[in-house]
Amino acid sequence: MKKVEANHVDFQKVRKRRQRVQTVKRLVALGIVLAFIAGIVSLNRFLINAGVTIRLSDFVESFGGAGYPIPVPGGIIQDVKSLGNDIAVINDTNLYVYSKNGKTMLSYQHMSDQTLVETNADRILIYNAGGRNYAILSKSKILLSNGGDYSILGGDLNGQGAFALITASEQSASRVIVFDQKFNEMFELRSENLVSGVSISPKGTRMAAIGVDTVGGEVCTLVWLYDFNVEKGLVKLELAGETPLDVQYLEDGRFSVLTNRQYRLFSSEGIQECSYSFSGDRVLAIERSGKQALLQLEGTGGSRLVLLDGSCAAQASVVLQDKVRDIAFGSNNIYVLSDTGITTYGTGLEPKSTFEMRGISQIHAVKDTLYYFDKEEIHILQ
Repeated sequence: MKKVEANHVDFQKVRKRRQRVQTVKRLVALGIVLAFIAGIVSLNRFLINAGVTIRLSDFVESFGGAGYPIPVPGGIIQDVKSLGNDIAVINDTNLYVYSKNGKTMLSYQHMSDQTLVETNADRILIYNAGGRNYAILSKSKILLSNGGDYSILGGDLNGQGAFALITASEQSASRVIVFDQKFNEMFELRSENLVSGVSISPKGTRMAAIGVDTVGGEVCTLVWLYDFNVEKGLVKLELAGETPLDVQYLEDGRFSVLTNRQYRLFSSEGIQECSYSFSGDRVLAIERSGKQALLQLEGTGGSRLVLLDGSCAAQASVVLQDKVRDIAFGSNNIYVLSDTGITTYGTGLEPKSTFEMRGISQIHAVKDTLYYFDKEEIHILQ
């Protein structure tokens, strides 16, 4: 009989082989988990940097609301600003954000009757004129609350969240500090002249500024253009005999300058493209919509509205018979508030309709929706 020998199995080697396989599996699984966590962290950082989480929070907070009318905030209404499809209402103690459905999204206490507010897209810059404190808000939360060493004289905020502050300074007549959307300082200007207004370009790479000086005993408006990547200013212009009133970037990268005598448009490189003279009339108000500008002027012939296109040409004008309390420029309509009611004009300043109502304190247009305020409620007209 043939003898068969059993195969010898080394169980210790088998056990070690299995342990190595299990170790590799654990390491692979750990690597996948770490990669997933890193991906989540990177995605979260990207969403934060892009402002997506803030917009998502605002979007969630906007749900609800029973529509308009809603109770008007107490106190004295100082200003109303657009926030996308929503509005910010500022009285002498608080700033309120209301959604298009009438829901209160934010209530921020500022406790000053000298509060100034700049809005753009979905962010708010709020500060006290002559004070040192300022804050950046979204539609639903406080993003930054800070203070500086010098009094704040003015500011601006662009659609991407970059903002600028004009402050007093011991070393110069004016100081302008520009911050990016993550609140990091990215540009500083010290000027020997008084800077009265600034506007940051839509892309957040340039800044137009206006100021005042005296040349030969005559008041002179100064216009500057700065690139944040270049230390020296790109443009400096002098407009003799004119007082600066306003500077504002348009969505196409050009910027406008308003003085007591003319409205001007400049190219993105600071070259004057066109102008419109007021012929000695006094500027009472300016409203903008896209490339158009609506001026309320007052002269010997009374008060009138002038609608300018993107080439500074007067598209239309109308003499206003009643005393004007407020004006608003919507997407397709222009609204004029008088003591007797609200008159609606088309984009050619042709009268369309009149709503007789009394006790309206002010109006504000957001696209095709008009908000109007009486002593008790905020209403809408669509």
